[in-house]
Amino acid sequence: MYVSCFVAGIVKGLVEHNDPYRHFGSTLAYLEHLRAAMESGLVELVCEEDLSSTRTKVTVKGLIWYQTHNLAQYPDHSRSYSWNENEFEVEDLA
Repeated sequence: MYVSCFVAGIVKGLVEHNDPYRHFGSTLAYLEHLRAAMESGLVELVCEEDLSSTRTKVTVKGLIWYQTHNLAQYPDHSRSYSWNENEFEVEDLA
């Protein structure tokens, strides 16, 4: 299974800054990329304790995937579409 550079941007933003939007220039298609990240098991939505809202959280699989693909190598102040890879493989890490 492969995911887009935008999914990688969500994971990198969450791991490094707790900000899934950090590497997006426009959030127009964000929900589509978030859905792909969730379906691949890299992130999940968690409900706040008071049930007032949800937030996106990287999973253990997502942390391992972040390290495996060395997402730290990509510039912090950049958009994920400008990275030199358009697709990233999601391995079965179970």
